Amino acid sequence: MSKMREFLRDNQKIAVASLAVAALSALVALAAFGQDYVNGKESSSMGAESPAAPTSSVPNLIPSPTVTLLEEGSTSTPPSGESPSAPPIELPPSASRPLIVDLTSLDPAALHAVHRVEPATMGGVEYPEALKIKCSTYDEVSMEYTLGKQYSSLSGWIGIQDDASNSYAAANIKLTDENERVLTRVSGPYASPKKINNVDLRNVMRLRIYCRLSDSRKFSSQHYVTLAGMQLKTAS
Repeated sequence: MSKMREFLRDNQKIAVASLAVAALSALVALAAFGQDYVNGKESSSMGAESPAAPTSSVPNLIPSPTVTLLEEGSTSTPPSGESPSAPPIELPPSASRPLIVDLTSLDPAALHAVHRVEPATMGGVEYPEALKIKCSTYDEVSMEYTLGKQYSSLSGWIGIQDDASNSYAAANIKLTDENERVLTRVSGPYASPKKINNVDLRNVMRLRIYCRLSDSRKFSSQHYVTLAGMQLKTAS
């Protein structure tokens, strides 16, 4: 009977020891599982904070600007394929003020007179370029310029050069359009220059200049009449 009790006590001890080992193994397994769970949670949260950038199929139409630092005094040209910066917008002269053109810069379209373009001094004023027309007492001479309705007015001086030998001569100068409409007329002695101011040239296609000389001391003579500072103003 006593042996039976000892046997039972031994079995109980073995069972208790086995239960203790099993419980310890379970605790170890549970701790490992808990650690794995925590690590997995952190990895998941980190992945949520930094998701991978989606790939877009739409092309990027706006190129990224490129900044290039240049040394002082150096120049740079845009790379091949790139457009240079747009130049500043410049308004045409007529948008701000009319353009002034000297009559001597135009070529005559029709010529019925001897003429030349050269420096002249008239009324004590020096002109780098002046139109000189050889006029006579026995015939009227003329010159014609094509304006093409591009000018609004004409201003200048008409006379005889200061060092001319025949400064007592007088001339009749007449300016007309292509239809012989008189634009202005200047007559009289040319010892002192005569001013023509803002002769209306609007809608004038061709400008004609007529000249005839008179000289009270001679029956027949020829002389150069000077047209200086003849400025055409463009139509606005």
